[in-house]
Amino acid sequence: MRWARKLFSCAFLSAWILTWFFFAWPSCPIAAPVVTEMQPRHGHPGTRVVFTGSNLESVSAIRFGDALADWEAVTVIDGQGRIHVPEIHATVPDAATTALPKLSTLIGEITLPVAFVVAPRITGFRPVRGWQGTIVTIEGQNFTGVTVVKFGERLASFTVTASTQIRAVVPAGFTEGLISVAHDESGTSTESFVVAGPGPVIDHLDSLVGAPGDSVVIRGVNFKPVTVVRFGNVLASFDIVADTQINAKVPAALSGKITVSSHLGQAVTAELFSITRAPVITELWPLVVAPGMKVTLRGFNFRQINGVQIGGAEAAGQSNPSPQQLDFTLPANAVSGTVKVTNPFGFGTSSEALTVTRAPVIESFDPVLADPSGWVTLRGANFTDVTRVQLGDMDLRFNVTASTQIRVELPINASAGMFTVHNTFGSGTTVEKLTIIGAGPYLADFEPDTGVAGTDVKLHGRNLDRVTAIEFGGVKADLFTVPASTQLTVTVPLDARSGPVRLLSAHGDFTSAASFYLPPRLANQDKLAAQPGELVEFGGRNFIGLESLYIGGQAVGFEVLSNDKLNFTVADDLLGGGIELVAPSGKWISTNSFAVLPRIDSFDPVIGPAQTMVTVQGAGFHEILFLKFGTGLAEFDRKSTREMLARVPANASTGPISIITPDGDVVSDMIFTATAPGDLQMSSTVGSPKYLPGQQVKIKSRLVFYGPTVATKITVTNKLPANVRLLKAKPEPALVLDGGRTLVFTLGQLAPGATADFELTLQPLGKGQFANVIRATSHEGDVVPTNNGAMARFLVYEPSDIRLGITADPFGHTFTLDWTELGLPVKVETSSFIQSNQWRSLPFEPWTVDGRTFVTMKKFGYQAYFRLRMNMP
Repeated sequence: MRWARKLFSCAFLSAWILTWFFFAWPSCPIAAPVVTEMQPRHGHPGTRVVFTGSNLESVSAIRFGDALADWEAVTVIDGQGRIHVPEIHATVPDAATTALPKLSTLIGEITLPVAFVVAPRITGFRPVRGWQGTIVTIEGQNFTGVTVVKFGERLASFTVTASTQIRAVVPAGFTEGLISVAHDESGTSTESFVVAGPGPVIDHLDSLVGAPGDSVVIRGVNFKPVTVVRFGNVLASFDIVADTQINAKVPAALSGKITVSSHLGQAVTAELFSITRAPVITELWPLVVAPGMKVTLRGFNFRQINGVQIGGAEAAGQSNPSPQQLDFTLPANAVSGTVKVTNPFGFGTSSEALTVTRAPVIESFDPVLADPSGWVTLRGANFTDVTRVQLGDMDLRFNVTASTQIRVELPINASAGMFTVHNTFGSGTTVEKLTIIGAGPYLADFEPDTGVAGTDVKLHGRNLDRVTAIEFGGVKADLFTVPASTQLTVTVPLDARSGPVRLLSAHGDFTSAASFYLPPRLANQDKLAAQPGELVEFGGRNFIGLESLYIGGQAVGFEVLSNDKLNFTVADDLLGGGIELVAPSGKWISTNSFAVLPRIDSFDPVIGPAQTMVTVQGAGFHEILFLKFGTGLAEFDRKSTREMLARVPANASTGPISIITPDGDVVSDMIFTATAPGDLQMSSTVGSPKYLPGQQVKIKSRLVFYGPTVATKITVTNKLPANVRLLKAKPEPALVLDGGRTLVFTLGQLAPGATADFELTLQPLGKGQFANVIRATSHEGDVVPTNNGAMARFLVYEPSDIRLGITADPFGHTFTLDWTELGLPVKVETSSFIQSNQWRSLPFEPWTVDGRTFVTMKKFGYQAYFRLRMNMP
């Protein structure tokens, strides 16, 4: 097996070189060219094929089948300054067929031993509709070797009947979709095949009017099983020409719809078919005529014509080329009006009216290309009393040779324009312009108008024997022949560019209005990646007439700036991919790809700790590999091409958000600040620990933040004591909740070391003990949560409220201490001596009844003193 592969390789190379030795052997002024490789070996039109070898300097043309290819040589210069061509890059032409490529050179032709397989191309199929099991003929090119035919995604049985034709059977279960064929490459139809049936389907009739005995063509699908055709309720004879065509004979019946039936169903025309033997006029031309001019009618049943009338005047000079056409000459006494045609079965009247004019009517003139000082003949009607003839705005000398003909003499300074002929009834002007030709060459047209270097182009015009040089887009052609003064054949030169064809001569130059188009080429681009919204410029050649630009199969809007430059704006929905140019002369499929990089427009929030969800807005969010906050990789969810959600990772650092794709990285202009937990410390003080009723109370609090980064979303919550009225708060709270008892302050951010102060003015509404609680929190959390809050206490009472009462029972066994209950922090203490420091609390639990608190004890046998002491906050 190894030996066989080696033998094939040698045979491949030998066959390739052999042709060269055959042509080059007699004399060797030029080194024999050798082609050693061709890559790729299959592809679509527009594919770039690289021929590698040596001594390829003498290559002059490349063919894929019979189609000439656009190509360019890759040159290198050796150490001695000699130019070598080791590679040739050719573009597969649109008309390429699967065949052995051929390279023409100065000393012979190289025929490669391996075929280049061109992608199959579907140009059409018939029928375009049918039932499952219908045989569909697929037309196109390069079908040899096709292994797969699909209707939509369903495989179909098929037979390749020729390289340009496949007969396939519509598979079961298929409903609608494109047809595709494949071998090494694939091709897909531009139109869908639609399943219709299984009964017959009528698309249209070739005509909607006919006389009994006429043949009517019915077009549609599923006609092979048809057994009955009716006009109204009358059976008609018919022939099934194909599954898509029936020729039916109009029966003697009333007008009505046509019905086609088979055992699988029936179809009825949407329109009525009119059965009549009387003339029917559908069209007349021209609409403005002069007596003596010919008028053409089109329609039906122009048989056994008895008369033609126009505005009541009988027409003469009738001719009847077919039952669908009638010609007549407008009589001298005709007036404007409709046309009426009569036969033994009735008459038909035109829907449009003819306008009869006494003003001149110019039907034609010749020659259409004239020399200065030459003569031109005008033909038409109403020329008898002509008073003036003009070419543009220039008056001409003329001679009326007949009522239908005028001879005009052109002055030496005549220029191109339209003829106008005047009489007392008005004027008539030609539709076409007269073209003035001088002594220099004039180019009327050329064919073909597309091609590559080496294409022979035929030029038609005048004075072409005076041409001394020809340019294609500014590049001179060396080879041309002039078989006659009206015809010239030129070979498109190697470096020709798309653009007008210019003829040079000693008598003046002429530049064509139309362009000759060569296949486009795309140069190596410096920029093959961009973000949505960016303006990208491509360089190359032959961009004039460019029809389409595709990137990744998506059509891209573009502007041709010049023959070698175009630009486009990257759309938000562009995915990127291979680049393809489509022009009148062919396609170009680039070996490079264009990448669409993400664009970050904004993100929110712009600051936060780990686990924060950040919404990233922008465009081009397609194939995202990684997303980073600073240096930390983040989890993300791509919601659309314009939005992503990302979670701030634990190792996030402050910096831009970056997105990594297979094609490159992008970084946001904005900075995301990654935050970490710190320590919020709150303190709170009151102006005095005790107040008299009616006095206002001021509470001051301070928040101090210590941490490695800023703290965000800081919220301070202040819980007011019960039974107070808030007189003033500084700053103003963002929210007031719980009926006014809870104040919420939103601070946003605090930098390390920053403080925030709060001041409240309260009006107590009663006596007692009051406590104000304030606490701070942040989005990042707190490393020491115990000092986030603070409490400020104060008392409101009168001195008389601190008074202790004592009473004894009637029997002298017990005594009771009592005082007013205000909720103050008071307690009863006792001592044996009033001036003692040894006061101690009573070991008895008091009770409260009706706003007074009591303690009852048994009398004891020694002296004791009691007092009510306030524990100040």
